[in-house]
Amino acid sequence: MSQPANIVPDAIRQELLQVTAVHFNVAQEFIMITEDKTYRCLREWKDSIETRNTWIAPVSLLVPLVLTFVTADFKDAFGIAKNTWQAVFMIGIVLASLWTISEIVKLVKQRGSPTVEELIQDLKKGAVVQHTAVEGVASSTRLQDANNSPSAHT
Repeated sequence: MSQPANIVPDAIRQELLQVTAVHFNVAQEFIMITEDKTYRCLREWKDSIETRNTWIAPVSLLVPLVLTFVTADFKDAFGIAKNTWQAVFMIGIVLASLWTISEIVKLVKQRGSPTVEELIQDLKKGAVVQHTAVEGVASSTRLQDANNSPSAHT
């Protein structure tokens, strides 16, 4: 009975052994990553994407409040005095302005738009294993840690 730790490497080896011919056209890299690191990287990616558009809601609230305040002739309505209506709109404008400013500050603090390349680099962080095998030549594997100090195994 095989050990559970060898299931994935055995499955990968079996899949590679079934290949009958390999034609090298481009270099290819594989990223093997744990599920929790994938969730973390994708969550950060999603948050950075969403942060780009969070300013839209407060601006969408601020603009109509300002336009209404500037153009409206407030009157007594629903038992509320016109001065109270003006105060309600002024408070709404102040709150919407503060919200807008806070979202714009968050947007400015974000270092530009997140790119796919940055996501891939986050997924790749950690140890690098490079394996070279050429027909008729001994294969070698090189493990490189995050500090880029390689160690070779043949």
